[in-house]
Amino acid sequence: MLRFIHAADLHLGNSGPSTTGFSSHWSELIYQASYTAFQNLVRKAIELNVDFLLLSGDVLDTLNPTLNSQLELINGLKELSKAGIKVFMVGGNHDPLSLKKAQSSLPEGVHFFGAQAETISYVKGGLTLAEITGISFPVAKVSDDLSRLLKPGTKGFQIALLHSNVEGAGKKENYAPSNLDYLTKSGFDYWALGHVHTNAVLSEKPHVVYSGTTQGQHVNETGKKGFYLVEVDKDKVDLEFITTSAYIWERLEVKAPESLNELIEILESLDSSGSKIPRVYRLKIAGRTPLYNELLSQVGDLEERYKEKKSYALESIELDILPDIDFEEVKLEDSLPGEFLREAEKLIAAGKSEEFEGQVAPLYDRLGGILDDLDEEEIESIVNGSIALGLDLFWRGETK
Repeated sequence: MLRFIHAADLHLGNSGPSTTGFSSHWSELIYQASYTAFQNLVRKAIELNVDFLLLSGDVLDTLNPTLNSQLELINGLKELSKAGIKVFMVGGNHDPLSLKKAQSSLPEGVHFFGAQAETISYVKGGLTLAEITGISFPVAKVSDDLSRLLKPGTKGFQIALLHSNVEGAGKKENYAPSNLDYLTKSGFDYWALGHVHTNAVLSEKPHVVYSGTTQGQHVNETGKKGFYLVEVDKDKVDLEFITTSAYIWERLEVKAPESLNELIEILESLDSSGSKIPRVYRLKIAGRTPLYNELLSQVGDLEERYKEKKSYALESIELDILPDIDFEEVKLEDSLPGEFLREAEKLIAAGKSEEFEGQVAPLYDRLGGILDDLDEEEIESIVNGSIALGLDLFWRGETK
C-alpha cells in the first residue's frame, strides 16, 4: 500500500483581496489564509501518516518571496520531516527555483527538483514503492512543453510532478503547455499537476490530476480548496479530496426582492449556512423589483450594514435589476420607450455583435480590452442595466 498527498498552488505570501472596511478579525483571517491552508495541509499529512507529499509548483506566491512566506514554508517542511514524511517539490511560474535561490539547504527528506528532469526513488522497507520524476520552471515564462522531458523509471508506481497548462483544462496562460493525449500515453501512472486552481481529474488509468489551489484567492476561485489523498494498492488507485481552506469564496445569485421584508430575509440568510468553514460572499441580486431605485442608490449602505458576522463576510453586492415594469406591454406601445425596448432586445439577441461593440467601445476601451473577455451573460447584463437606466430617464422625463 502506497499513500501520498498531491497538493499544489499554495501561493504562500498571497495576502488575498482588499480587506478595507472589514473588522480586524476578518482582515487577519483573509491576510493569513494562505498560511492557514498550508498549516492545515501539514497537519492533515501528519494525521493521515502519508508516505510522502507532492507539491506541484507555485508553492510561493512571487519570484521574490517575502521572508515570512519562506519561514512559514520551512517551518512546515520541518514538521513533515520530523514526522518522517518525505516531500517532493517543483517550482512553477510564480516561484521558478526561488526557494533554491533563498535556501542553501532544505530539511531532511525534502527534495526540490531543478531545471533538469530527474527521477527520485521512494524506498520503504527495502522496496522501491514509487519513483517520482519532476522538473521545475527555470524562469517564470516557459513556453516549451516540459512534459516531454519527463521519462518514467522502471520500479514501482511511476509519478510525474509538473507545473503545466494542459490544453483545454481551463487556463488561458500558455505556461509549459502540455497535451492530455500525450500525458496518458507517456508511461506514467500518475501525473501530479499544478497551475490550474480548480481540482480536476482529467484522466484515470493513468491518472492525470490537478489538485487545485489550497486556498481560493479571489471571487473567481469559489468552493472548497484543498488536496488529494491518493492511495495505491496494487493496480487500484483511490483519490479523496480533502479541504484546507481557511475560508471559502461563494457567489450567490438571488431573485430580486418584492418587499423590504424579503430583502431582509435574503441578507440575514447569509449567516445561516451551517458550515464550519467561514464564507466570503459576492451576492448578486437579479430581476425586476419595486425596490429598484432604493437598491440602486443605497447598495453601499446595504453592504456596510451586512458587511460581516463570525460565519461570513460580504465582499460586495452586485445588482442586475430592472424596475418593476411590464416590459412586454411597453414593447407593444407605439412610443419612444417601446422603440427603445425593441432595439435593446435586438442587441441582446445579437450578442457580441459589431453594433454592440460600436455602442460600448468608447466606454470600455478606457479599461483596456475588456470587451474581449465579455461573455453572452455579461453582455445581457450590460444591456439590461442600460434598459433600466434608459426607462428610468424616460419615466422621470414624463413626470417633470
